[in-house]
Amino acid sequence: MSEKKELLTTNRKALTINLDGTRYGTIAEIDAGQEVARIFFQVGGASGSIAKTMSAYDMTFSDAIYGKSPRYVSQERLQTMLDHEYRLLKERLSEKRVDRTKFFVFADTVVAKSFKGPNDGHGWLGIRFQHNPLEEPNEIVLHGPDVGQGERPAAAGARHRRHQPHLRRF
Repeated sequence: MSEKKELLTTNRKALTINLDGTRYGTIAEIDAGQEVARIFFQVGGASGSIAKTMSAYDMTFSDAIYGKSPRYVSQERLQTMLDHEYRLLKERLSEKRVDRTKFFVFADTVVAKSFKGPNDGHGWLGIRFQHNPLEEPNEIVLHGPDVGQGERPAAAGARHRRHQPHLRRF
């Protein structure tokens, strides 16, 4: 007989991470991508996994946090977000948690469908994470159309992956 696998919902996955006790990190979302942090808080137990959430819709606020950018929904902006937020995690929490915590940063920058122009919407999503405490982080970056428009990020498709010598289940 074949083993039946349970299909995990988005909420169940978030709750599993929240209750894990070893993962701790930041969720940073700019422009139209404002849903991920909400899910982690909605399912409960987020104090066990979320150090910080950051959300900026206005370009002036985004510039003040991450610096000016020629394009706000771009791989360059996503990389700046991942770098900035991961550096802050390590600076602020290393002394307290470094030997027992797998740090992560989830970041996204998404433009929604525009009713004023021809833009159909797209987004960049990335996660930088440690598989084990004290290890160098792995990173996954995704780009896809219609992200933030009800499209599931996994269906959008991976466009770029790097730093994955130990890439396994997050």
